[in-house]
Amino acid sequence: MTDAIFTPQPKDATKTELNAKVESVTNGRALIRLSGQLESQHNRDGDPKFPIRADAAIEGLAICDAKTKELKALLLVTKGSYHRSTAPQATAGVVEWQAK
Repeated sequence: MTDAIFTPQPKDATKTELNAKVESVTNGRALIRLSGQLESQHNRDGDPKFPIRADAAIEGLAICDAKTKELKALLLVTKGSYHRSTAPQATAGVVEWQAK
């Protein structure tokens, strides 16, 4: 067995939503609040006897150059659940990135 058979792939997405709202613009930089939802469903090894579902809420912040619209920094936090049996497992993740 490999992890790939348990991991959702882009083709497995059933819901992808990301909303952005400019919170403020200071010193030429825009602070943007992000929120959204991800959901996926696929069958392990393509067998419907082994369904795998995952879902996560997304929250985050981004900083952009207000003039050029260039992304300068990004922070995303996810919290969700992974279902491959009758008992869902909690899952979470963090993405942090900053331009050099």
